[in-house]
Amino acid sequence: MPATPRVLLVEDDSISQAYFQAVLESLPATVELVATQQQALAHGTAMRHDLWLIDLTLPDGSGIELLRQLQAHWPEPPPALAHTAHSDPAAHAPALEAGFREVLVKPMPSAQLLQAVRAALATAGSLPDWDNAAAAAALNHDTENIRVLRRMFLDELPGA
Repeated sequence: MPATPRVLLVEDDSISQAYFQAVLESLPATVELVATQQQALAHGTAMRHDLWLIDLTLPDGSGIELLRQLQAHWPEPPPALAHTAHSDPAAHAPALEAGFREVLVKPMPSAQLLQAVRAALATAGSLPDWDNAAAAAALNHDTENIRVLRRMFLDELPGA
């Protein structure tokens, strides 16, 4: 695992690109920014990322189709978060059914974005802050307890 998580950010709007990149780099994370489905496929299949953050509406295709193509390339794909300007939950259902962990609605506060990204990375074991060996030893190698404690920590973090 790299020193910082690698995030593939797929976003075609320049203002949203700058916002997402600044927030993600504050994690810290290494952000690979692309604007189209074609670019995302090229970058997302050439290198493994710890998280995919994909716009559902791209100039050359759908974020759902992109996710399916990326997942087909990686036998154990990283977690994926979708983002969209559409606030209707009915529009989010197909994305969740396709395998996105969550659909984030733009514009969103940075705390919400960070919480979603941290939760996705923690689930995938991609956060450098976690000492997995120490947690396993402290909790008698009970992975469910480790997962529950981390989830509690991440849920309380924004208010701390």
